[in-house]
Amino acid sequence: MIKAHDPHRQRISELFQTWDQHHGDDAITAAALHDEVKRVADPQNRGRQYLAAYLSKLTGTRAAGFVLTRQEPVGAWRAATYSLRRTATDGMGHREHRDHRTPMPPMVPMPDEVEAAEWTL
Repeated sequence: MIKAHDPHRQRISELFQTWDQHHGDDAITAAALHDEVKRVADPQNRGRQYLAAYLSKLTGTRAAGFVLTRQEPVGAWRAATYSLRRTATDGMGHREHRDHRTPMPPMVPMPDEVEAAEWTL
């Protein structure tokens, strides 16, 4: 509940939802973003370089059912592109890397130092 009321997380969630409305999962440069997306990401209108740096810091961030990805530029004078991807969730609302339905079997007890020394002899 505390995370849901965090202003920083709310701003990122709003950014990702606005981005999804205007661009979907298309790869796009920071300069080519829709004005509404830029307004959410950079409310003080600090410019393209600030926006590119901000998006670069958000790379890999998961929020509101999305993850922001970054593709490196192809040439020296090209700009990186960003893409917003939907994250998969299981029926419990967890991200795809968790699996709470299949518990791991218990581990065999590890030998202590004395037993380990006996095994090596």
